[in-house]
Amino acid sequence: MTGQSGSRIVLLLALVVAAALQSTSCRSTPASAAENDYLAADLRREVEALKHSVAREPTTPTTLEARTNVLWRWVNAYALTGGPIPVNLPQEVAVIRWGLDDDRGPDETIVEDMDFFTLKRLSSIVDGYVRELTLKDETPDALGELRIDPPGPVAAGSRATLRVTFTVGSLAMQPGGALLMGTQYMGDQGREQLEDPAGDDYVSIASSNPQARFEPIKVPLAGLHGGFVVQRPTPAYRLIGPALAPGDTITLTYGDRSGGSRGLKIQTFTTDALVFAVYVDLDGKGNFFTPRWPSVAVVGGPVRSAWALAPSVVDSGESFTLGIRSQDALYNRATGAIPAYGVLLDGKQVGEVAASQNAIATVANLKIDAPGVHRFTVVSADGAIRATSNPVRVRENASTPRVLWGETHGHSGYAEGQGTAAGYFRYAKEDSRLDFVTLSEHDFWMDDYEWKTMQDLSRQSTLDGTIAFLGYE
Repeated sequence: MTGQSGSRIVLLLALVVAAALQSTSCRSTPASAAENDYLAADLRREVEALKHSVAREPTTPTTLEARTNVLWRWVNAYALTGGPIPVNLPQEVAVIRWGLDDDRGPDETIVEDMDFFTLKRLSSIVDGYVRELTLKDETPDALGELRIDPPGPVAAGSRATLRVTFTVGSLAMQPGGALLMGTQYMGDQGREQLEDPAGDDYVSIASSNPQARFEPIKVPLAGLHGGFVVQRPTPAYRLIGPALAPGDTITLTYGDRSGGSRGLKIQTFTTDALVFAVYVDLDGKGNFFTPRWPSVAVVGGPVRSAWALAPSVVDSGESFTLGIRSQDALYNRATGAIPAYGVLLDGKQVGEVAASQNAIATVANLKIDAPGVHRFTVVSADGAIRATSNPVRVRENASTPRVLWGETHGHSGYAEGQGTAAGYFRYAKEDSRLDFVTLSEHDFWMDDYEWKTMQDLSRQSTLDGTIAFLGYE
């Protein structure tokens, strides 16, 4: 992140004050038995002390630093087990710790300039995270389970009906408890609404307990599933009685068509994980916690066009590969039947691709002897699809520079993007045929689990042919 220090501080403060709970990728719940504790013995003692102190009295400006430091170490240890944590927790806690850092420069003073209300808000954020981690640490099945039906995939740009069912965990949901429906940031999908059964993007609710009653409400939510740096009124259903026992279910039907709705609008671009971010408040106190969230893949439609991608510069007689990507009407990777293609160079056929179900194809061992600039033409067997490649310069002088293509700034669902980190690297290699790539998630939004995953994927992607530079923003 670049820019003047003052503007950076304003942005970070806005993010700190914004209260948002978000989860990351699929993770497993750690075992809580002492013999396989995910916390080292000394950290376990500090964590237990933190739990008791927060339960005894709220965090104050004088206890904020010590408690935040323990929370920071705790959440990263928990993240490495694969347990679901709120995405904004690392960001908010990291910025609080930075603001409390005695080594900050004279133009980086944060906490000293905060008023009492802001400090109280920061303390409340820390206490909320301690409560959520305490629940997950001591009662891993307390938050219940979410599942989605049908499991996907769904077509980009379509209207769909999807049912997200919450099964109450070991802790009952009390009257006043609620399910909040966050919306994925950086998407053009429909905005869920609870008021008009005949309108687009209507979400209904039902329970296995016939006595349960719910009312639609709006809950202010910031972060990636709310208003980002400002709070946005976000739809939720509140239980008004009776309590729901462990094993009871609540089903949210996104795009319920029974009242005349056209369904939920699915975003127009593909992803391997469109998350349905349902937050859970079990006791009606406004503590919206993060269970493991379900997701569906969003896929493209029938082929309507193609890309042809070749290296920009090659040597005379050098062997190289041409990539062909079949696309739908929205330029997503196509699905369904893919036609056979002929590959031409200077009007002469030099390769072919058989018909298949795979939208990504390659033609290997191509060579161009004549120096100069050349282009390939890719034509479907029926002539309906025709694509011209990027220019390929054939050099005869080895001192002529190569031209390599890459991306050093991109995000997945670990930050304000979408999808998995693996999907990001797969797109770079297969769809874009990049020579190098970096997944540059924000340092203050990453936990140790995500950083380790990015390290592993960078090594794997480099071994697979695309040079992946490990990095962050």
